[in-house]
Amino acid sequence: MTRGVLPLFERLLGSYDSLSPKQQALVQYIAQNPSFSSYATARELGERVGADASTVVRLAQVLGFKGFTHFRHNLRHYYQDEMADPSLRGDAGLPSAGPFSRQIISDLRNLRGALDIIDEEGCGWLASRMACARSVLVVSTGSYSALALVLSHLSQAIGYAVRAETRGGPHLAPAVVTLGPDDFLLVIDFWRAARFNVLALEWAKKAHVPSGAITDTVFSPVARLADRAVIVPSEGNLFFQSLVPGLSVVYGLVTALWEADPARAERKLRETRDFHNEQGLQFE
Repeated sequence: MTRGVLPLFERLLGSYDSLSPKQQALVQYIAQNPSFSSYATARELGERVGADASTVVRLAQVLGFKGFTHFRHNLRHYYQDEMADPSLRGDAGLPSAGPFSRQIISDLRNLRGALDIIDEEGCGWLASRMACARSVLVVSTGSYSALALVLSHLSQAIGYAVRAETRGGPHLAPAVVTLGPDDFLLVIDFWRAARFNVLALEWAKKAHVPSGAITDTVFSPVARLADRAVIVPSEGNLFFQSLVPGLSVVYGLVTALWEADPARAERKLRETRDFHNEQGLQFE
């Protein structure tokens, strides 16, 4: 969510638990995709979560608005700071822009939104937990697994015991149950939270395992279950959410791990590179 949208959704938090599952899905989608939602029709918005237009209208009324048009007007008002900069609008003054330019423009808007709302304290908390943990398990799934794999790979290269589990099911269970109070569980999950990610966080809470999350809305179950959640914008142009702001947070975590003990990190990176060279993998 962007800075401008936050006040509206802070107000909606109090009503969230009383909404129906379809209405909750709509609220999540609107929070994650404020630009699209600010201009979509009720039918277009409902299609994104498998709901009909009447469900969208009822949601607006339940939330205290006269109807969907009134709700959309208020959402657009909160979002207008984002739309005010023509260089970061969806069309960016380029009506004939191709899909690649449009995606870059969209991610520039996401990154500006991330800069507006970045939780430096929360990100620092995640990094400090990772730095002092005996081991770190990063859990994710689908395309979001890319972030888990990057975080695990780069963290291991500088000497941290960070492993990624992206397969779920029978692979996730033994990985999670080996964790203890001296370890750390990090869940990376956008859009609709995967059930096994939610179960992993529930298990961690019962086992007193510290946990964190990187997600794209405060309404996500993983944000509500984790000890600390970092929220990043993820608005996409089609059916998928963008991972670009999340990747920036991942790179920031790796940088923070390096800065926690630069001498150790540099030594471990040198050892990693030496082993790469022995395999015939050269660093230019």
